[in-house]
Amino acid sequence: MADAIPYGRLLRGVQKPQQYVGGEWNAPAVISGSPLPRVTVAYPDTYELGMSNYGLSVVRHLLARSGRFDVRRAFAPAPDMCERLASTGAPLLDVDGHEPVRESRVVGFSVSSELLFTNLLMMLSISGIPLRSEDRGEDDPVIVAGGGGILNPLPLEPFVDVFFLGDAEGWVEELFGLLASPDRRSLRLRSVERLPGAHLPGMSGGEVAIARAEELRPEDCPVAQIVPTCAVSHDRAVVEIARGCSRGCRFCLSSFVSRPVRERPVRDIIDLLDEAAARTGWEEAGLLSLSYSDYSGLGELLPAVAEFERRTGTMVSRPSLRPDTFLRMDETERLRGRLTFAPEAGSDLLRAKLNKQLESGVFLEAVEKAIRMGVKGLKLYFMIGVPDETDEDL
Repeated sequence: MADAIPYGRLLRGVQKPQQYVGGEWNAPAVISGSPLPRVTVAYPDTYELGMSNYGLSVVRHLLARSGRFDVRRAFAPAPDMCERLASTGAPLLDVDGHEPVRESRVVGFSVSSELLFTNLLMMLSISGIPLRSEDRGEDDPVIVAGGGGILNPLPLEPFVDVFFLGDAEGWVEELFGLLASPDRRSLRLRSVERLPGAHLPGMSGGEVAIARAEELRPEDCPVAQIVPTCAVSHDRAVVEIARGCSRGCRFCLSSFVSRPVRERPVRDIIDLLDEAAARTGWEEAGLLSLSYSDYSGLGELLPAVAEFERRTGTMVSRPSLRPDTFLRMDETERLRGRLTFAPEAGSDLLRAKLNKQLESGVFLEAVEKAIRMGVKGLKLYFMIGVPDETDEDL
């Protein structure tokens, strides 16, 4: 039996072998030999982290919804599995059809951090895909990279064929459609140069406009989310309530590149929570945004979420809150579970230098109010190593 499963006997003795075999609830049904062009959406870190990446989930949803592609997923193998692949020469397989990633027409990486650059190269290497773009031929996949971690794409330019900067909604289907066409490789690459957000190393000239989704449409939100078969870092259904932030904290890349702020209406949020809970069976859901308490309809959203929790028995976790806006919330609302505040730095002066204008007294007042509203736990986010930091700040 061991030889009939993905990777065969290589899975014996590795940690969390289920992360390599797929078959999850809501995972796509793969038909071997599909006439549709095969494309792989990849995350250059382990399954545990990649399955918690909302950007990857959105891209997979948009491509699958189009009906134009045979969509697969791939993740970086953990170190123990990576060693086995390297020592045996076995190629990296996708987790849906268990076929070599290198046989895809397009491989699109969602890169959330510069720390993942070397993992991307490792995945190319163990897949048998030439590392450098200039060494790839007609039978090699086109390598695409997008996500918040490649807003400075220069370090990866020798290795990536196409960078896509900005929001996937509205553009990713056309991007992959052009790159997966039967045309010659050079023509496919040239065909996407006109798309917003597309940057082709050595081909694109001048500035590249970041692609923007004008609104958060319900149909673009993945609700039939794939339920993992092993523990992942964010093991819950996710609904994005807003994108962008106007605060301008000096340490926050997203605050600048995700503007303008776009919000999803409360009615859409609750409808999406209902559908996600019904189609996944998760007992926990999460609301995704950069600044949850800055959501303009928070006074309407909070009671609607509380009613959703009461009606479905699903607990909804909230993103990090700003204490100053939290203090404006109605104290009669009852909160469950744990809240997250982000002081970021240990002194009022250092926060001011970071353009996070919040005094320590405001945090303490917000903590007292949260306890009065029924919160059972508090999580605080701090950063260390910022410019002008002193021992007193730490």
